[in-house]
Amino acid sequence: MVSACTLPVREMPPDHAAVGEFGNDGKSWKLRDAVAVSGREGLVLIFSRLHFDRKKWVLDARLTDEDLAQFLDNEYNYAPELDIKLDADGTYAAHRMVYGEYGAAWQVDPALEHGVSLRVNDGRRIAGTLRIDGPRVFADVDFDLPVLSLGPIARPGVPLPADGGAPGHYLLARSNAVYEGDLDRLLALLSPKEHTEAVGHYDYDPDFVIAYEPGDIERSGASLFMLKQRMDMPRIHRIVGGSVDGTTAWVDFEGSEGIMGDEPLTGTAVLAQDRRGNWWIEELVTHTIPGEEEEYP
Repeated sequence: MVSACTLPVREMPPDHAAVGEFGNDGKSWKLRDAVAVSGREGLVLIFSRLHFDRKKWVLDARLTDEDLAQFLDNEYNYAPELDIKLDADGTYAAHRMVYGEYGAAWQVDPALEHGVSLRVNDGRRIAGTLRIDGPRVFADVDFDLPVLSLGPIARPGVPLPADGGAPGHYLLARSNAVYEGDLDRLLALLSPKEHTEAVGHYDYDPDFVIAYEPGDIERSGASLFMLKQRMDMPRIHRIVGGSVDGTTAWVDFEGSEGIMGDEPLTGTAVLAQDRRGNWWIEELVTHTIPGEEEEYP
């Protein structure tokens, strides 16, 4: 563990970045991501061993506590992070070590109260250093971060046109094909990977023997295949917004559930564009619309 008085001089990170390492109980991790969040706990600096899944933040255009617990490449739910809570004047108030989804209580150690040094703290941006060399907790970090707030968050890119543009047209066309039972049109709208999984493909071995691998249609039949498609795709009535950032688009829609009834819902589809300009569905989430509770006699 490096003493705070012998830390090497390093270049400050660019805006909205952080560099360094942190540790706990003799273990140390390279810092890969960081965020400053203003919420119910006040202003909290979060330094993480893994990268946040920032796509989750803008999926529903809201930043939540649950979003901050989503990390990339977190196969074993082991994502050490050091949280530092600051007072209104930007000084250390408390800290905690968090490991993935396993919660931890805030701790206060007076020996750490001088570990935070800020050069910018204007409510929109916070920048400085974290130098902690305590008996259990260690940190050697330089940071320059925007201050985020829990709640609505702007998506990157530019707004989609009112009709959803090309991503919206694709999404509507695919939903219509599913609910109109048009198998041929649906197959034409599947991504290459989805098409292979649906109808199978030919493999050529070194002896030029063709082996056909059946897809879902051959295994389960076209009717069950279309039913499965309805299970994954709501009936989309209209596009209500969204944005596009390069080859990624977020398309917000209103629709209804099409399996067990016709319950209204809202949702967002994340679409990715390939090098040929085609849009494909990468992720789709829906939210039911609360209605009046039924009264039973």
